Parts: sequence; structure tokens; C-alpha cells
Amino acid sequence: MKEIALQDTPPEKRLHTFMCYHINYLIKNKGITILLFSEATYLQDVELKEDLHEVFQSIKHYFSKIIIDGITPGQWDTNLSVESVAILYMSIPLTLNIEMNLQPYKGFRHDFCEHMYILIRKVLDKREG
Repeated sequence: MKEIALQDTPPEKRLHTFMCYHINYLIKNKGITILLFSEATYLQDVELKEDLHEVFQSIKHYFSKIIIDGITPGQWDTNLSVESVAILYMSIPLTLNIEMNLQPYKGFRHDFCEHMYILIRKVLDKREG
């Protein structure tokens, strides 16, 4: 995901690629991160918790970098808190993970990523007036 965030392409393209890569990875791997988190919590596995925290922070960091790259030149709303947008984004994979594990028979729409991308873009886009 680092490679996506650091590409020399427009922020909106990187944002879309980043989100879809992450979401599709989770769908393909059946929400592995929430399973690992549950195991680490249940077993009180400090090392696994630290590893998962590092992964979480890395994803959040590179997502934030893309957001900053769009806010800095004024392409996206400069009044937004990057931290708040990153937290909002991180809730998407978390919810996806939970739903995949609670309802494994429920298939996810092929356009799930597109819908989430549109949602995040609505948050980022400048408001008129």
C-alpha cells in the first residue's frame, strides 16, 4: 500500500487504487485482520498486537498521505481534519471484516469499493458556498 500512496499520480487516482486494493484484499482473504485481532486479544498475545498495531498505523499513515496530497493544493476541502478522515476510512475495513465474519454466506457487491470511494470523496470534496 505504501507503493500506491507514494506513486506520482493524482491523489484521487491513488485514493481509489489504495481503497480498492485494501478492500479487495480483505474480501479475498476473508477478513483475516479481524481474526488475527480477535486471536491476539483473546490470547493476550503482546507481539501479535504490536504487529497488528504497526500494520494499522501504516495503513492509516499512507491513507493520510494521499489525503494531505489532495488537501495541500486545495483540490479537496482544506477545512477537513486529516486524522478524522483517516479514522472514518479505517472504519470501512473494520465494518467489512465484522460483516464478513458474522454473515459469511452474504456475498459482497462487486462494486463495494466504488461505493466506499464515492462516500469518502463526498467527505473530501470542497463545499460550494
